[in-house]
Amino acid sequence: MQFSSKKIVANLIDKEEQRIAILGTNGKLDEIFISDAENPDSIGAIYKAKINNIVKGMNSAFLDLGGGQTAFFYLGKTHETFTQGQHVIVQIVKPAVKGKVARATTKISLSSHSLVLLPNERTVGVSKNITDEEKRVALHKLAAKIRPNGFGVIIRTLALDATEAELSDEIDKLVHKWQEITDASAHLTHPALLCKESNLLEKVLKKYLSNQFDEIVTDDESSVEEIRKIVDDTLLGAPIDVNFYNGNTPLFELYGIEKEIALLFERKVWLSSGAFLVIDRTEALTVIDVNSGKFVGKNELADTVLAVNLEACEEIARQLRLRAIGGIVIVDFIDMFSREDAERVIARLEAIFKDDRSKVQLYGITNLGLAQITRKKERKELASLLATTCPCCGGKGIIQKPRSVAIQIKRFIRKNISASHNEALLLECDSEVANYIRKYFLNSWENEFSVKLLFVETCNLSKDNYKLLTAGTLEEVEQSRGNYIKRKE
Repeated sequence: MQFSSKKIVANLIDKEEQRIAILGTNGKLDEIFISDAENPDSIGAIYKAKINNIVKGMNSAFLDLGGGQTAFFYLGKTHETFTQGQHVIVQIVKPAVKGKVARATTKISLSSHSLVLLPNERTVGVSKNITDEEKRVALHKLAAKIRPNGFGVIIRTLALDATEAELSDEIDKLVHKWQEITDASAHLTHPALLCKESNLLEKVLKKYLSNQFDEIVTDDESSVEEIRKIVDDTLLGAPIDVNFYNGNTPLFELYGIEKEIALLFERKVWLSSGAFLVIDRTEALTVIDVNSGKFVGKNELADTVLAVNLEACEEIARQLRLRAIGGIVIVDFIDMFSREDAERVIARLEAIFKDDRSKVQLYGITNLGLAQITRKKERKELASLLATTCPCCGGKGIIQKPRSVAIQIKRFIRKNISASHNEALLLECDSEVANYIRKYFLNSWENEFSVKLLFVETCNLSKDNYKLLTAGTLEEVEQSRGNYIKRKE
């Protein structure tokens, strides 16, 4: 599907899980946002918190947010003195994940479409994504002019076409919002939520809407008016069509989004040339390996390598966005033949990452061809949102071969026989392992150990696990096996 402009496709009909996709002009998925009703994203939420503990060795304070929720914030080099039991207003900047508590900050930021307001600051800044120096200077002067006392202001990329009146109106609304937050805090004597982030629809539209879009389509009729109001308030009546879709084919299937989401759980990502990426997530970082695959090129080897690496840059940036991957990323590019080629690859990455809404830093390519990247974590990773640890491999990503498990079972049998001298054993294991033993080992093992071996095949155990169900005389074990099989039936 080809488009002349970008589109927003909002699958909002199911309240249990709402999804919003941004499609590029090529019809491909550019961004995907998914709500989590069970564990709503806490990033941006503002709390009145109580300092439970100050750990000087970690330069951190641990907080009670109320309702059983906790967080911590770094004390940093701040001149402000914090004490145990003190109440503070904090904002969540990193959600709780993998057993780690949420991270907060006392430096609050309130965002609107075109700017960010910073209470208790005096900062004036302009988004780094605005590169035209003349426009940067003009926007900086405008921000300094309209900045209210006691607040800092940062101009966002979407403010490029905004007027002074529009920016002033946004500031007035944010100042009023901050006043409501501080008033609520003053009337509370205990930790509590003061302000939560907007719902998914409002959050995405206010952050991403621009004149680059020509249509927003949704499958939820009740959301159409809300979308139109947000468009009118944000872009002041810009010509963006808001349409309701009620066809028989599900909305995300119609636009091919469902298939693209499914591919985001694959390790291997194919490129159009026939080359591919392999993406692996570890506890500390993400590793991406670039492979030439089926791509052989038409010219010199050096040209082929450079072409694959340059093509990979586009997809690497896209995968990081779509999978919402943050933290440290190491990319193992195909070894290049010159420093100039490596610099071209880094230049391509820098150009592509300029459009990323998350802060991205590049640290060059090492002599081993490894590109070092950091990307700010803005929201939950797609994998942690929609997937869980595999019960078979325990998250390792691999399981042992049937032969390896069979040999472990043999060692277990030897240990049991040496201790008890039973006539027969009944073991439970995966069907593939049981069949492997019957085919290659059963007769020789029974002769070696002078024992009768019976098996119950199961899908309740992972492929590399097994257990002894019973041991004794052949008659007792055969009867037990029959009972197990009847219970399974």
